[in-house]
Amino acid sequence: MSEFGDGNITAVLYDFAANAFAEDTKLSSAYIPPYVTKIENNSFSYPAKMMVYGKSGSYAEEYAKSRNMKFSAVDAPITGISFAESEVFADRSKTIVLPMNITPEFDTDTITFSSSDENVATVKENGVINTKNYGTVTISASTSGGKTATCALRVLSDGTIIKFEAEKNGDTANVHIETGIVPAGAVVYIAAYDRDGVLTSFTAADLTDYTVDTTIPINGARKLKAFIWDPKILKPLTPAKEINI
Repeated sequence: MSEFGDGNITAVLYDFAANAFAEDTKLSSAYIPPYVTKIENNSFSYPAKMMVYGKSGSYAEEYAKSRNMKFSAVDAPITGISFAESEVFADRSKTIVLPMNITPEFDTDTITFSSSDENVATVKENGVINTKNYGTVTISASTSGGKTATCALRVLSDGTIIKFEAEKNGDTANVHIETGIVPAGAVVYIAAYDRDGVLTSFTAADLTDYTVDTTIPINGARKLKAFIWDPKILKPLTPAKEINI
């Protein structure tokens, strides 16, 4: 329970559907966040008995006056903001919300969300994220008081090799692979074949955060093939992906 001015908050309100707090005789005061822009007229049965706390000039103040509710202006800037996780993984074509840690609990700042690459994921004003394509994007949250927080969002596809690159380095090739979400313990097998399709070298690499950086011996032009293997079920999780080097 927090205290604003001369009254105690008995509820922090987020849902203002019709009759949402009808017949709630114990609801005497409430904090309404500044991002709320719509409240039904019949959300409260006893508005005249209530004290509304909110940001000066916000919709909360406008609504309180229109319903003859007492209103107390609150100035409570955000002093700390962070995402609950610094890195989050999600599949594409999903709608997600990233949990946040915000202090104080009852704040009056406006939070603006943004995405570093809207081709990978977009984020709405209320923080709802829509993932679109493979890749990594930074989701940022900025308060009107100058506080910021970021989270790395990696958009993946289940059990697929998203990126497969190789660069010659003398008698070896530096290989970089990025995968979708795979079971713990899964490995990537990489094989090199000559022009006649003869296997010339083979290596296995563990996945670290769904990424592999390794080398494989080569001697001349090679075709590299890679696939994800699950040692628990002794089966490949994906078809082989090929590149020429």
